[in-house]
Amino acid sequence: MPPLGRDVTPDGVTRAPRLEGPLERIAAPVTTVATPQQRVRYRRAIVIDAGRVRVVVDDRPLMVSFAGIEAPAFDAVCTDRGGQEWKCGAQARADLARLIQSRSLQCAPAEPAEGTVRTDCTVGRHDIAAWLAARGWARAGEGASDAVRTAEAEARKAALGLWR
Repeated sequence: MPPLGRDVTPDGVTRAPRLEGPLERIAAPVTTVATPQQRVRYRRAIVIDAGRVRVVVDDRPLMVSFAGIEAPAFDAVCTDRGGQEWKCGAQARADLARLIQSRSLQCAPAEPAEGTVRTDCTVGRHDIAAWLAARGWARAGEGASDAVRTAEAEARKAALGLWR
């Protein structure tokens, strides 16, 4: 059988194997792609405190509370290791507001109860609960993931946020 075409492989590159016989088409293997869980997008979130944001859905306000963490209220006051009091709740809220800015939240779907939904959320590539725990602004709460528990332990060890 004559060659099927000229060899155009550049110098310094391994040449393709020589083909012998006719080419035959092979069907592509059937693959199934797992679709990620459908997420709910909340736009224009207003940070209330380190553990909650307010959004508007269908012209109604909705409070989104982050699952798996316990975060300080806005007016919380903490005492550092030197005995000085400081506004840890306000600083935690400011840090979360800097993270979110004007970006949308992506949250796991959940049914609201009395105008509040408790769910897992991300902003960009950050899981909000784990991010807050890693910066020392939240404690692991009921149903916390391993990532949140590990992040809290590391923040305590490094004396970040609430543990400064």
